[in-house]
Amino acid sequence: MAHDSPHEHHVSQSEYLSGEQILPHRVTPNMTVAELIDTQFQAYNAARLNEAARLYVEEMLAPENDVTIGMTLAGALTPAGLGGCLITLMEYGFVDFIISTGANLYHDMHYALAMAMHRGDFRLDDTKLQEEGVIRIYDILFADKARARRQHLDARSTGGRQRDNRDRASCYAQWCDYPGRRQPQKLLLADTATIVGSAGHPERWT
Repeated sequence: MAHDSPHEHHVSQSEYLSGEQILPHRVTPNMTVAELIDTQFQAYNAARLNEAARLYVEEMLAPENDVTIGMTLAGALTPAGLGGCLITLMEYGFVDFIISTGANLYHDMHYALAMAMHRGDFRLDDTKLQEEGVIRIYDILFADKARARRQHLDARSTGGRQRDNRDRASCYAQWCDYPGRRQPQKLLLADTATIVGSAGHPERWT
């Protein structure tokens, strides 16, 4: 058990209670996100998010600090439709580069090829889904033909030859449109809004 050093400063009650007072602020119409965080995120993990938001805005985004901001992604975010949020963060300079798992890039290609994702139910029977040619990612459903169509396009791009797996990652990177803050041509996530306009026309991707 740790003991206080006799030379340590004794903290008084008033010092312990010197933090900002927590008040039950009302949520109002037209409240900004900043106001919501400042007035409602006062304790527990919400207070840590408040601190992180302040650090991000006041230090990381401050132009005079010239901070390069990276974002790491894991899990199936793009099939859930969050690719648009990521693109917006890049376009407005909140993120400079992204490091992502291959799954996010793979599923982002579904949007690029106009292959629909659908809301479903996580309690569905996977055996029955497989029989009907449906793939499930928790509560996201999409047709199994998406895999076959992507393989067909992949075969077309190689003239029917088997592609060396070592070239696969760079191939997908070449299909992506890369807007960013300091180097607008470099973004490690496909600009879905741009690529969807070329869906079904692989010749436009080069």
